[in-house]
Amino acid sequence: MSRNQARDLEDWNPADGLDEFLIPLNMGVVGETEDLGIDERMFKPLIKRASEQLLNFDTRILTDGAKKCATLHEFNTRIADQYLKTADQSIARVIKPLAESAQHITDREPSDIVREMTDWMTEERRNMVSASSDISGVKLFDQHDIENKLTELLWGKS
Repeated sequence: MSRNQARDLEDWNPADGLDEFLIPLNMGVVGETEDLGIDERMFKPLIKRASEQLLNFDTRILTDGAKKCATLHEFNTRIADQYLKTADQSIARVIKPLAESAQHITDREPSDIVREMTDWMTEERRNMVSASSDISGVKLFDQHDIENKLTELLWGKS
């Protein structure tokens, strides 16, 4: 039913531009989302926000570790322990809703995306810490690197 047809049922006058039929963008048949114009471009703001949250997670762990450790070895051990204890839940809390929302487009299991992102961040963090000669020289994640990795995991491209 067009909006003008609905207006007619309510005994209202027709209005210009209300004869077109609308398709709700928050619903659709799985596999037919292309017809609705839903694609990865719609997820860019969500990917950006998720990458900000992941960067905050990582920065909190580094800041906490830097305050409590005197040596790089102690820092490295603490960071590895913190990632081991909290990365799965923290990263899943951020990535899972995004991966679930994109699942009908990507055909990827959200749990696979969460696991791969957790593995990537953990390995990258380990490499960044081991490449540093002191605590103050430990590199932070670049938000664009996180965005690119999320884009790659969701859509197979960066």
